[in-house]
Amino acid sequence: MKGKMNKKLMITSLVSLCALGALAQSPTTSGSVATDSANATIAIDSSLFKHNGEHLTLSLEEAQKYAIEHNRSLQNADMDIKKAEYARWEALSSMLPQITAELGYSNYCGYKMNFSTGGSDDDSKDEQNPTTPPEGVDLITAGYIMQQLQNMMGSSSSGIAMPTTGTLNITASIAISGAQIIALQISKLSQKMMDITYKNSEQETKNQVKTLYYSALVMEETIGLLEKNFDNLKSLLESTEKAVEVGVVEQTDADKLRIQVITMQTGINSTKRSLEMVYNSLRLLLGTNVDADIELSQKIDQLVNINEIVELLNKDFSVDDNYQFQLLEASSDLSKKQVDIAFWNHFPTLSAYYQHSERTYFGQKEGFNMTPPNLIGASLRIPIFSSGNRYSAYKEAKISYAESMNNVEQTRDALLVQHNQLRYNLASAYDTYITQQQNVDVTQQVFDKLSQKFEHGMVSSLELTNSSTNLISAQSSYVQALMELISAQVALENLLVNSNK
Repeated sequence: MKGKMNKKLMITSLVSLCALGALAQSPTTSGSVATDSANATIAIDSSLFKHNGEHLTLSLEEAQKYAIEHNRSLQNADMDIKKAEYARWEALSSMLPQITAELGYSNYCGYKMNFSTGGSDDDSKDEQNPTTPPEGVDLITAGYIMQQLQNMMGSSSSGIAMPTTGTLNITASIAISGAQIIALQISKLSQKMMDITYKNSEQETKNQVKTLYYSALVMEETIGLLEKNFDNLKSLLESTEKAVEVGVVEQTDADKLRIQVITMQTGINSTKRSLEMVYNSLRLLLGTNVDADIELSQKIDQLVNINEIVELLNKDFSVDDNYQFQLLEASSDLSKKQVDIAFWNHFPTLSAYYQHSERTYFGQKEGFNMTPPNLIGASLRIPIFSSGNRYSAYKEAKISYAESMNNVEQTRDALLVQHNQLRYNLASAYDTYITQQQNVDVTQQVFDKLSQKFEHGMVSSLELTNSSTNLISAQSSYVQALMELISAQVALENLLVNSNK
């Protein structure tokens, strides 16, 4: 999003600069046709720039606070923090006891279980003494057990009735392994990364608001310069037309000035449309209604401060406080945890459970029941041989961790180099801004003097046109220098956001 926003601002700035530069060239349209076109353009623009929504008057700080509270991307980032918190509890709960309850109902529809020993008629001898097994027959012999069951049924019984039953099983279980402990640590680390990501997104949103706020003020500054030139040219045109009426100057001189006036008006309208593009981007970033009317309460002169720039240039840079570097370090820690998981996969997993069962026959005679009311069990799963799978995963995780550590160190060096470069950029941009500001003042004085001489017929219209072109070119260079100064300042502030806090 940051790249797209910077691209939009670059395009908008180029549009404003082109609007200034295009004024140096005069179209060959006739005066009446050009005047009608300009009037139509003004009417169209007045309808485009109407906003009937809420009115917001914001300083830079107020705009940043408003964006933090209403920006939808930041709201999503805040939700990610909450999701990470729930994910941490999810990992923790997997190591705590799990209790489940199960209700069951069985109806055998009158079915009876029959038992038969499959013996001969001589087996009737054994029925006389059911408690004593035949000689040579073990107590657990299946035939003997079934014979005893048949004796329980009685000789006249046709089988054991299977009554309707209801069951309740409550099971408590727990399992723990080294990998689960590492997974809990990973969930905590993920929560930390989400928190850093939110802070980074918050700072990026502030910087984007600041860039848009400055861009809007630069556009308004550009419009102010153009309107000042427009008023000067319009005044010259009026005096020239009067001079034409008395025959002091030629009609062609008035026509040239008229074309310049119309061209100036077109440039003003074009810059106003560019300003509206900036405001639309600001509305989207602030999370306001698309029809909101935004008024900026500060001027560009209040925000471009030499003392702040000097303080920014002298501010120390701590790499460890940079949000992007913190995220990279957390990512490296995550790689280390992956190594730990691969290591603990070689160790056993211990699990235990307890089960309690209840059974009801709904008032009928109790049937055959082999389920104990209480049951306790435990198991220890020991990994023995995996054909090198776990060993390979462990080695792969270690290599990935080594790569992440290299990336951390490389990024540390890159950020230090970037800090020096951004300081150079800001210092150069400020020097250029001061030079272009002085250039505009000198060029404006030259134009004003030539305008006075032109009114008295001391210079030609060509000389005045060239002076006007030089003034517009100087103003264009000034606007460009101002934009470069703002971009350099915001870039360095973004890098130093947490330093020396």
